[in-house]
Amino acid sequence: MLEVLSTKRVATAVTAVVFLSLLLYLYSPVRFEVSFVWSLVYCTTVFTLLFLYSTFSKYVRRQRAIVAITAAALVVSVSVLYTLSSLLSIAGKEDTLHILPLATLFGSLLWLLAGREQPKEAEPEQGKSDETLTRISVKDGSRIHIIKTDKIEYIQSYGDYVQIFSEGQKHIKELTMKYLESSLPMMFVRIHRSCIVNSSMISRIEQYGKESYNVHLKNGTCLKASATGYKSLKQFLSI
Repeated sequence: MLEVLSTKRVATAVTAVVFLSLLLYLYSPVRFEVSFVWSLVYCTTVFTLLFLYSTFSKYVRRQRAIVAITAAALVVSVSVLYTLSSLLSIAGKEDTLHILPLATLFGSLLWLLAGREQPKEAEPEQGKSDETLTRISVKDGSRIHIIKTDKIEYIQSYGDYVQIFSEGQKHIKELTMKYLESSLPMMFVRIHRSCIVNSSMISRIEQYGKESYNVHLKNGTCLKASATGYKSLKQFLSI
């Protein structure tokens, strides 16, 4: 919450309200007080939706979903502006409809700028394995989890991200399986193109098909291993 209410963000919101007020005043035939109320209502809605999006954006992975959320947020923002303007009789219906295209364009620019300013976690260079990972940091909203690699049970691919399973919790991190395979400690074995397992967490391995294997972990999780993955695991465990 402190991050959201930082001086920089408050200054951005105030600047947006003042700037949009001037634009609406020059664009429409209403008094400046009316354009200011319009701007205040609209910007408050837009920044509230931006805050909600930044809080839950870690659950949104597909680009289409992000575009749909942005479009829906703009529709909601414009609808709130029109509804409150009508209910409070701030201005005539024609004047309110007149400024909606400008408000939509301004809101689109705010979303675009917010997307560009969204902090991204630095990605390590792929293919490097000079240093063995002993911990992985994962940002979750305003919190940062530090996961020790020896506590990781297994890792699964998740599109452009990976899911890290550790001590009964699941964390999502923007890393590649290729990087993790070369950077994790020797105890980690890639048993499938989409799965890396901590060998110290394995309780037993069972074959259930011609080239299919189940890898059972001590916590009860059952993972599938490919023929190549089983071969790597067999070689690592010397069996």
